[in-house]
Amino acid sequence: VKPPKIYYGSFWFRVKSEEGIRVRQGPCRLANSIKSEHDKYFCFECGEFLRASEIVKVSSHLVDKEDPCRIDEHKYAVCFAKLYRNNNSRRTDESSSHGISGLPKYLSIHDLSYPGEWVQVRGSDGETFLEACQEPPVIRRHPDGWRYNVVLETGVEVRKGPSFHLETNGKKLRVGESILINELVTAYGDNVSWLRLKDGRGWVHNIGSDGQSVMIAHSIQHRLKESESTNENSSRYGAKETQYNGIIARLFQSDRT
Repeated sequence: VKPPKIYYGSFWFRVKSEEGIRVRQGPCRLANSIKSEHDKYFCFECGEFLRASEIVKVSSHLVDKEDPCRIDEHKYAVCFAKLYRNNNSRRTDESSSHGISGLPKYLSIHDLSYPGEWVQVRGSDGETFLEACQEPPVIRRHPDGWRYNVVLETGVEVRKGPSFHLETNGKKLRVGESILINELVTAYGDNVSWLRLKDGRGWVHNIGSDGQSVMIAHSIQHRLKESESTNENSSRYGAKETQYNGIIARLFQSDRT
């Protein structure tokens, strides 16, 4: 059996599986799934981004369906990623040895005893659960949240995760509705941003496929309304001034005649 290949560093992934992906205590499908204190599974939904500090690849042996006696070695590699945590930040050796890339120069007692949080990247059958990101996404979070308003006349459907591949969850926000957002995610090179509802109902997008605005920050919409009101008042004042000048001009013309 060949030893696994282990890589250390900073790696970004986006969940590809529409069923989402559960977080486990170890790099194995048999490892226990992690639950919260509220007895809910710790998982990432389709479209969500996650950062990993360690990748483990293990070669798998697949049996040929046509010839069960023939084993196709190393056709696929089972791959797991360990979620990045601040305590994973440590100096690394740039050289690699024995298939280990970026081997840490030291491991603390905390590192050795702290249970890991692992997600599966690829299965033994070649199925890909996470896709690697060439560039990291832009992620903004706020504990109190930002207020956003629905501006699309037809409203916006709420999805379970930040992806158009997911079906809507039956919940819909209507035009004029104001909600709190505690996370804003934008993939590299993408114009669409995904907004996580603070109440936990799901995700909505800010721009439609046609480029039309769906959600606008309350502060921006307020400034836009003020600007429109100012422009409208200026237009009315300009029209009245033009009308007044026209009357004065006619009066002067009648005096001359």
